[in-house]
Amino acid sequence: MDTRYHKPEFERKAKNKKHDPDLFEAKVLAKEKNLKQGWEKKLSNQMHEIPDFDDVFRRAKRNFKL
Repeated sequence: MDTRYHKPEFERKAKNKKHDPDLFEAKVLAKEKNLKQGWEKKLSNQMHEIPDFDDVFRRAKRNFKL
């Protein structure tokens, strides 16, 4: 997914909620361990085939660089 077009909207929404959009990456990376622990448990009832957490998280981190 090309996220370049979503960045201005994300920043506007973050500021409306009194969050600093520049800190988003650090906050998500700090939660990686907790996200990984709940990955299968939380998704098992929603998805037939659960993708590998590390692959999904790696692809998501690429979007932080935009």
